[in-house]
Amino acid sequence: MLQAPSLLSLGACAVAAGVAAHVARRALLHRRSGTPALGFDAALARLSGSSVEDLILIVDFDRTLTDGDSAQCHDVIGATSLVPESLRAGFAPLLDFSDPAKVPYKGDAWWVRANELLLTHASRVLTPETVRRLVHEAPLFGTSTQPMQLRPGAARLLARLSELDVPVLIVSAGFADIIAAFLAARAVPLGSNVRVCSN
Repeated sequence: MLQAPSLLSLGACAVAAGVAAHVARRALLHRRSGTPALGFDAALARLSGSSVEDLILIVDFDRTLTDGDSAQCHDVIGATSLVPESLRAGFAPLLDFSDPAKVPYKGDAWWVRANELLLTHASRVLTPETVRRLVHEAPLFGTSTQPMQLRPGAARLLARLSELDVPVLIVSAGFADIIAAFLAARAVPLGSNVRVCSN
C-alpha cells in the first residue's frame, strides 16, 4: 500500500539531506584548511559529555540495518509469486546483476524504472496483507544470499532507542510499507520516535 509521502516524511528527508550536506561541507573545509577533521577519539570524547536528549540516529535500511548479504526491498518484490508475473517480469532485468555490462538501467534510471513498475501495480497488488506475507516469506533473489534479516544487535539498538525516546530516521530507497512490516514482524518497536523516509 504505497502512499504519497507526508509533509513530515518529506521534512525528515530534508533534515537528513541537510545534515549530510553539513557533514560533507565540514569535511571539505577541514581538507582545504589542512586542519584535521574530528577523529573518532575526539568525537567519542565530545559524545561522552552528551545526554540522551542530544542524540538522533539517521540510518539506512537495506544492508545497513539489515545484514550485508540480505535480500533488499526490491529483491523481495521482484522475486515473490505473491505479485503478478507482469511485475516480476518487469523487475527481472533490474535485479539481474550477473553481467554488469548488460544492466539495462544505470544510476537514477534504475530507481525511476523500478518506481514506475511499482506505481503501475501498487494500488491493486501491494495490499497490507501482501506486504506482511512478502516480508515473512522474503525469498532469495538478486545479489542476496539469505532472506532479509536484521544485523545482529540492530533490533536491540532500535528497542533501546525507543525506550529512551531518541529520534530515529530510517532512510531508504526501498519501500516504507515493506520496512515497517519487516520491523513489526520482528517485534522491533516503531514508536513515535521512529520515522521511515522512503519510497
